[in-house]
Amino acid sequence: MKTTHLQGIGRISAKQVKDLVPGDVVMWNYGYKSTILRTLPTPTGKMYNVVMEAQDTGKVSVRRLGAERLMGIAR
Repeated sequence: MKTTHLQGIGRISAKQVKDLVPGDVVMWNYGYKSTILRTLPTPTGKMYNVVMEAQDTGKVSVRRLGAERLMGIAR
């Protein structure tokens, strides 16, 4: 099981960005959560454009993240 450490939270389970699927809820430092809406790989597959919606504000944004980056998963 992969894990990552988040500030204000501690160690939690994690997934690589390339393994995220729509509906996954990722957790950021201090407990902020976002729901994954879509993941789009770049032509090389090294980076992903991840469309996500913030659970507290409802704002939809796109972040460019490395395919191997570990993201904390909210349970």
